[in-house]
Amino acid sequence: MTPISGAHRYRLHLVQVGLADNVSAVATHLTGALHGSTWTITSDTPLPEFLARPHHEIPVGTPLIRLDLTGDDLYFARVAGGPRWDLDLRPGHVPPPLGIPRRHDGQPWTAMPGWPVALDVYAELAPMVCVVVKDAADYLATL
Repeated sequence: MTPISGAHRYRLHLVQVGLADNVSAVATHLTGALHGSTWTITSDTPLPEFLARPHHEIPVGTPLIRLDLTGDDLYFARVAGGPRWDLDLRPGHVPPPLGIPRRHDGQPWTAMPGWPVALDVYAELAPMVCVVVKDAADYLATL
């Protein structure tokens, strides 16, 4: 788990809840020596508590990907063999194996096993394999 100090602020770009209710998030540091750097952070804190942390900024439209709602059978049959997010790719881009990053042109989740994809592409593709994707800011507003 990545410790998070209350003195730092983070903008979340994507939040994902895993099968074991663990939370992963892509976050940019807004303060301190690491200002502007983007990292993946993980936590075993329950989702409502994680999102409600006062030092997390959650813009409207931040994808909340709920792998925890897929069930083991679906997860291992369809989700686990798909793409993974890559923090270094520009929005809308995927790099084919041994290729130069290019715009995503509609390949389905199942056609990109293990491929790194941009965060927005990952969130766009997840519902194609029955993964629930919500707006994290909307979810937080209902707590």
